[in-house]
Amino acid sequence: MAPPLGANMSADAASEAVGLARRAVEQDSGDAFAHAVYGFTLFGPAGDNDQGRIHASEAARLNPSSAFAWGVLGMIDSMGGDYANALACLHRSLVLSPEDSMLHMWMTGLTASYFALGQYEEGVAWARKSVRHNPSNGTGHRMLAANLVGVGRLEEAREVTRVRDAAQKTTIRDLRAMRFFKQHEALERYLSAQQIAGVAD
Repeated sequence: MAPPLGANMSADAASEAVGLARRAVEQDSGDAFAHAVYGFTLFGPAGDNDQGRIHASEAARLNPSSAFAWGVLGMIDSMGGDYANALACLHRSLVLSPEDSMLHMWMTGLTASYFALGQYEEGVAWARKSVRHNPSNGTGHRMLAANLVGVGRLEEAREVTRVRDAAQKTTIRDLRAMRFFKQHEALERYLSAQQIAGVAD
């Protein structure tokens, strides 16, 4: 799960993760959790949103009560550009498991979707919740800064960047390579907000 949050993963580790997840599905195609993990692995380490979505959707069909399945599906749609469905899936995941250990990730997906939709106040609120649940969530901090730029609170955004850069320096080039948004317009708006917030080129 490292890549969606901005951490690095070696090609060998990514290949191994995908292979192990695929093997679990091959051994039991009716296992919802196996499909959800495979979907997560495909969209994260492998960067294959389309195939990841197929397996996450199957996981949610097999077990509609799985907070993890809905969370994975929501994250995939958040990155892939189906923001309305991302919000529905991620909110459903939070309702199903309000104390889940993955809350910070699902909340990061929410703040990203709200940013993409231009609903920056909502984005700020969910980003704050995300970083409260996991203060080391770098993407949560970056999303907070971007949404603060969106509502015009530039000094707050720059302070978020200063604090985050002290823990982990990230450049515009790094953020572009992460491609948290697959849609060009959303990605460019996000990168512009990061520049305004003080992220170096």
